[in-house]
Amino acid sequence: MALRRKKKQTMSGRFKSAITGRFLSHASAARWPKTSYRLNRR
Repeated sequence: MALRRKKKQTMSGRFKSAITGRFLSHASAARWPKTSYRLNRR
C-alpha cells in the first residue's frame, strides 16, 4: 500500500519488494516448503 502511494520511488520500491520477497521465500522454504512452492508459482 505504502509503496503504491509513492510513485516517485518505483525503482527503490521494486528493489525492496524483490529483496523482501526473496527473504520471505527462503524463510518459508525453510519452514513450509509447500507454501514456498506456492509463492514461487505465483
